[in-house]
Amino acid sequence: MGRLLPPVNIDSEEKLNEIDTRIQVGPITLVVFVAPWCGHCKNLQPVLDKLEKSPNRSVQIARITDDMVPKSSLNNVKFSGYPHLMLIKKDKSIVNFKNSDGSVSNSIPDYRNNLETVIRSAGTPEGLTLLDKETVPEESLKNIGVGNETPVSNSKNIITDRLTNEEVRSLNSQLINTTSNKLKTATQAGGGYGNLLGHLTAVSKGIAPAAALFLGAVIVNKTRRSRTLKKKTRKYKK
Repeated sequence: MGRLLPPVNIDSEEKLNEIDTRIQVGPITLVVFVAPWCGHCKNLQPVLDKLEKSPNRSVQIARITDDMVPKSSLNNVKFSGYPHLMLIKKDKSIVNFKNSDGSVSNSIPDYRNNLETVIRSAGTPEGLTLLDKETVPEESLKNIGVGNETPVSNSKNIITDRLTNEEVRSLNSQLINTTSNKLKTATQAGGGYGNLLGHLTAVSKGIAPAAALFLGAVIVNKTRRSRTLKKKTRKYKK
């Protein structure tokens, strides 16, 4: 899919070359023409802000203000109003869409409902194949990437975030097969978790690093619970 550059807002002459850079890098660039006086552009802004940060983004994104359009390489692009959203391929050709009424336009149809799909899937191999036509039927946009979505987890689990499903299963297996003696030795030898690092280093020689990290958390929690219970017992005895 290539290297995705940070989204850019072309609102000054110093940034004009940025749009050409993104088109050249590809695989496809979403260009959003906006104007500060445009109410619909203001409504689109928070939606676009959110989608630009999507981990599933597959397209380059460039916004360009109305006063910069005549000075840019897109000065010959024809459109009738703001906001105007279109897709430009790496060869600098513009994707044309056949609207439901039979007309042909370089504007992404029904962008309010199609924008998320375009940003997620237009730059994938399936998306590029679909869009590599003289005109793309409006209905086809809804089929980009269907069945190929990669779910993104919101989990912040420091152990499993960077592991594949197979690695997680392997980790679980190793944890299950780890004997309670190793846990007992690791906690008792250091008098609790004060010297935990050294014991974890020894234990981790036989298991995955992530498993050792998990064991560390288990040990610390187990030791803390044990100490809390002992304190409560002594209190009741008094």
